[in-house]
Amino acid sequence: MSQRVIMVDSVVLDSNGFGQVTLTPQGGLFTVTVTSVSVSVNTPPNQPMAKIYLAVVGDSGFIEGTNSGDSDTSDTVYQVQQGEPLTCVWTDGDPGARATFRAAGTIG
Repeated sequence: MSQRVIMVDSVVLDSNGFGQVTLTPQGGLFTVTVTSVSVSVNTPPNQPMAKIYLAVVGDSGFIEGTNSGDSDTSDTVYQVQQGEPLTCVWTDGDPGARATFRAAGTIG
């Protein structure tokens, strides 16, 4: 039987409009099948770019991105192993804005 899991965290964008959030499945030996991710920012004037990485922040870990790092969702499905970081990086946002990254999926 599958168990639903939601991982969420947020960051305040720095003076350059940059922020990074890392979600990592914890506890037990399991794999999370991520079925949706969403990004949002609480102040909309600047449309930040958001990129999502698995395991490594860089070209080799890039999964997907959006030119609208605010109020955007994806239903790309992928596996995240226990302890493996899933990271969202925002650039060009409003300094001081709160950016939120949410990943939902199943265990089992």
